[in-house]
Amino acid sequence: MHTTIAERKRGSLLGLAWGDVLGCPVEYWGKSLIAQVYGCYEGLPAAYPLDPSPKEDFISGHLRPLGLHSDDTQQALTLLQACLHPDGFRIERWAEYLLLGQHERAWRGTGRNFRGALANLSRGIPPLQSGMPTAGIGGAMRIAPLGAIYCADRARLEQVVCESTYMTHADVRAVSLALAVATGCALRISGVSDETIRGDLPTLVERFETSLGHNAAVRIAQPSHLHAVSNELRRALTQDWTGLDAFRDWLSRRAHQHLEDRQDIELIPNHPMVMVGGIHALVVGLWPGSTPGGLLANVIQQGGDSDTVGAIVGALLGAKYGIDWIPSERMTDSTALHAYADGMVRGVLPEGAIELIAREAKLTAVEHQFTKQLIAQRGSS
Repeated sequence: MHTTIAERKRGSLLGLAWGDVLGCPVEYWGKSLIAQVYGCYEGLPAAYPLDPSPKEDFISGHLRPLGLHSDDTQQALTLLQACLHPDGFRIERWAEYLLLGQHERAWRGTGRNFRGALANLSRGIPPLQSGMPTAGIGGAMRIAPLGAIYCADRARLEQVVCESTYMTHADVRAVSLALAVATGCALRISGVSDETIRGDLPTLVERFETSLGHNAAVRIAQPSHLHAVSNELRRALTQDWTGLDAFRDWLSRRAHQHLEDRQDIELIPNHPMVMVGGIHALVVGLWPGSTPGGLLANVIQQGGDSDTVGAIVGALLGAKYGIDWIPSERMTDSTALHAYADGMVRGVLPEGAIELIAREAKLTAVEHQFTKQLIAQRGSS
């Protein structure tokens, strides 16, 4: 499939949004439950099959209107606003936009670490000190389009990835994974072969990690964290796997050593920690010899943090295959998303941050009403 650089840049954003949208209906579900309710979950359903679906409020409360993206895409769009501002990226502006979205009640489906970081910012804590000490994948989910913006400027890419991620996720592993995702996208957009990327990416991440170790603003909780991501990527990307199941079995066995005192956690492939779901997403996103739609569906069929892992995988696939494989008509805000993808290529966005946040706030209000009605409907059935 031949694609142009412009198509691959668009794909890094639209693939992210589509992975987010496709993963939302089964967010937090288990693999067996997805199969029970949907059979083979390969595309966005026309409607929720409410009768066989689980009735727990926790799951019902995460069912948003089909086709609507979550905070993964929201944060990616807001990060684009910060990066493509006429004055360039400034971490203070990134913080300002996120706080504005919080004030306008625009954000939906956010995690406790993101909310904790915004609470710190609200109290006046400086952006490089506001991040939560978490190795979650919430920083990597939004980062791929930076690979499109800064694909020809590696130093700037590293700086913006570090600052934008660390403001919410103050853990070297979270920052390293975000850099790996953004760099993987940048290399694919630039036309580097997948074989070369799989061979070179661990070393590129390792060099970045070394620089983080000399950065006084970055806290390293444990020495073993510094090169954890590059070491694991080197093992995962350079092996000849017989299939995805073999890779996932290996990942599950490896991951327990990274969870420290959280040994009771069930290690599903789409676990929202860097050393599990993050490694899973990046390796599958660079997986050889499959179709983009098939790979993305296979990832989401694993359940768990399906929208966030789906966003990372979708972005990496879009950075290679462009946008022709993405069913844009199934995305609620398709027109705006395409306008952002086009604007990202031109370097000029279709609207300002205030307009973006106002539109997202309206969509969030729609989601809240939908969820309220859905829970009431199921409660009366």
